[in-house]
Amino acid sequence: TMSANETIIREFIAAWSNLDPVELVSYFTEDGTYNNMPSSAVSGRDNVQNFIAGFIRTWE
Repeated sequence: TMSANETIIREFIAAWSNLDPVELVSYFTEDGTYNNMPSSAVSGRDNVQNFIAGFIRTWE
């Protein structure tokens, strides 16, 4: 069976298909860090949401 962490990771990956920054950032703690190489790491929920929103805009 999958561990709780593995389940969360799979849900996060699946959530990318919705292209919803608010949904995606809900997987982060207030002080969480997102690292999408080759970009620099982004810390803090608001900063992560803004980064993801900008990243997604390039797909629309």
